[in-house]
Amino acid sequence: MVGKEMQDELCIPSELLEALNWPKAPTEIWQEPFDYIRGHCERIAETDKPTDLFDFCDFFLDYQYMTVQEDLLAFALPKALEAWARQELKTPAPERFKGEWHFEGMWDALADRPIHPEFFNAAQANAMSEFLVRVLLARMNEEKMLSFQGSHASPYDWIGLHATLIWLFPVAEKIWKRWWSFETPELAVCAVQWLSAFIYDKDDNPYFRSWTRRDGGGPPTVFETHHMRTNAAPLANTDFICSILTKEAVEEALLRATKVLSNHERADQVYETWLDLSRRSDEFEVRAKKFIALMQREKQEMVISWDDI
Repeated sequence: MVGKEMQDELCIPSELLEALNWPKAPTEIWQEPFDYIRGHCERIAETDKPTDLFDFCDFFLDYQYMTVQEDLLAFALPKALEAWARQELKTPAPERFKGEWHFEGMWDALADRPIHPEFFNAAQANAMSEFLVRVLLARMNEEKMLSFQGSHASPYDWIGLHATLIWLFPVAEKIWKRWWSFETPELAVCAVQWLSAFIYDKDDNPYFRSWTRRDGGGPPTVFETHHMRTNAAPLANTDFICSILTKEAVEEALLRATKVLSNHERADQVYETWLDLSRRSDEFEVRAKKFIALMQREKQEMVISWDDI
């Protein structure tokens, strides 16, 4: 279990703050609001009271559509990322933030108006992506189970975040090299969870019970990106995933997972999944190609199943 002090540290985008020279709150707010109602930027810039998370909703609408006050952006974006990380890692800080917001608007804004190179230089953008990857991996390191039923299965959260990040930022190699190192059993668990969607059909996945009208559930959708697939994924991500999402590489990874998870209560099933990859290799290879094809698309309608690709 990660201690509270370390968990708090994980939530601070210190690399980005350093790359931005530890920005201070601007003394003057001149940015025009998207909806003509002022106040949210001023409240975000306050440092002596908790920030209402809903103010970030309006802030990212301003960012997406209006002329941006860059000193305000330098102060507010790291603050928003901290709030997001605290929500992802369930590490509240009542003295810093209050209320609720689900941050889809942040991803929407960053997808529609990339932060680099319009506002951040390469070093600053890299520091931001390092933080995003760190939070994702910390979230993945909370995964221990390999059996789920119903709509509240914990893997849905990290798998959705993984898809969002690889569609928006050139981070796939950073994520996968750390993830597939299996430095912790939890990372091996995540590999099995994610790969199961490529190997099994929706009604025979041994880790995720089939969807039911009453409870929901079913296997994860590995290409769910908060419905923001308006652009192709970064080419570097597509090239890297294309090189690693092969039967040979996945077979080797699953074999390592069987060893790392040899004491897991579902160890026998993990071994069976390693065998199933060969038995279902045709289906796996078709889905791997579909995943890459989806990453390469400039724009597409809603995709909710493999059959839609």
